[in-house]
Order: sequence, then C-alpha cells, then structure tokens
Amino acid sequence: MSLSERQLQLIQGGVESLMHALTLTREEAVTLVVKGIRSESAARAITLEALEIRPRAERAAFIRGVVHHVQQELESMKTWPSNRIERAVREFIAILHESWMAEGKQG
Repeated sequence: MSLSERQLQLIQGGVESLMHALTLTREEAVTLVVKGIRSESAARAITLEALEIRPRAERAAFIRGVVHHVQQELESMKTWPSNRIERAVREFIAILHESWMAEGKQG
C-alpha cells in the first residue's frame, strides 16, 4: 500500500490526536488507525491509491468512515470517558480540515 503525502499526514494526525487526547502509545494509536482504514477500505472496496484520485467529497467521506470505525473501537473498550474520545475525534477532524485548506491553496 503506497501512501500519498496527504494520506500520510492524515494518518499521522490521527495517531497524534489519539496519543494526546487518550494517552495511547504510538503503537496502540497506529494499530487503531490502521484497523479503521482497513475496515473502511473493505466496506467501500477501494484502495488508498484509488481513493487519492477520487473527488474531495469522496475522500472526506472515507476519512469520516475511518474516524467512525476508530471511535466505535474506542467506545467498545470502555476505557475512556466519552468526552475524551470526542476530544480526540475533534482534533482529528481539525487536522482533516487543515489538509483541505492546504489542498485548496495548491489547486
């Protein structure tokens, strides 16, 4: 699986937000994000390479799906209060919006 610079930044952003908001280790956060990506990729029957050339709206929907999978996994663990999970999700979404703004300035 090859990743574009934007995809790599989004994954790193998701990992950082999970580490910051939930005090996860990097390995735990990476595992959650990768699991979410795989689940959403399978559900949509699409690879990250194919996703990169899709319209912004489709890429955003994919990311929302990944965030949803990660959020569900975190909630099922029953380790953190929901407000901390929501904080991690908000931070990740903020990173997504920053990526969109940078893309808009480039194009």
